[in-house]
Amino acid sequence: MAGRFRIIDGDGHLLDGPDLVYRRYLPEQYRNRSGPFFPQFGWDIRLGAVAVMMPTYVSPGLELGQPQFDPIYAEAQELGVPVAFHATAQVSQGTVRFHKYLGVHMVSHPFEQMISIISIIANGVLDRFPKLKVAFLEAGIGWVPYWMDRFDEKYHKRKAEMTALKMLPSDYIKANRCFFTCEGEESALPFMIERFGDDCILYASDYPHWDTDWPNTAKLIIERKDVTEKTKEKILGLNALSFYRLE
Repeated sequence: MAGRFRIIDGDGHLLDGPDLVYRRYLPEQYRNRSGPFFPQFGWDIRLGAVAVMMPTYVSPGLELGQPQFDPIYAEAQELGVPVAFHATAQVSQGTVRFHKYLGVHMVSHPFEQMISIISIIANGVLDRFPKLKVAFLEAGIGWVPYWMDRFDEKYHKRKAEMTALKMLPSDYIKANRCFFTCEGEESALPFMIERFGDDCILYASDYPHWDTDWPNTAKLIIERKDVTEKTKEKILGLNALSFYRLE
């Protein structure tokens, strides 16, 4: 499976990546627990983790903005770390309707993030946790202006279903609460900057995935003529320092 690795520990045991983390780092009190499990992130942060990563799809299709996930968001806010969402093509939109991976891969990341941002904002997660920052990763940024225009329209017409919100959905981006990763060749990048500014955009190398242009991903941004040098500095590093609180 792509992305997995194997390591032999000091006792000669063959460990794959998840097993390595589980056996070496998970505190004893959290092992072999039965029933619902919401991890405590303190031990992970002490080991140097800088964020919480969550899948966009949680079986059997739970809404990420519902209260059952609040312990995760509360813990992240308490520890001062952001939450980032990432799709998995195998359980995303398109896996049933498409018979070729082309279609599955094209819709999986952007469609999953479109769903995720609705759930997170419309259900009031960013209002219940006012210090929490979130990111929607590996879906590009071209969809964001269109989707937030549509989201704002629905807010005006169906506000009764979003009573928790204290501002327009798009304003949460302008308030520096939501971040997105871009790809260097995206034609919509200047429009995204015009619409929401350049503080919410992160660089993504997409390494080591099969469709990455790495090691030329940064070069694609550096050589653009329609993005200022100051904005390039933000996208290629400064915004990540801010989002992950590494400053």
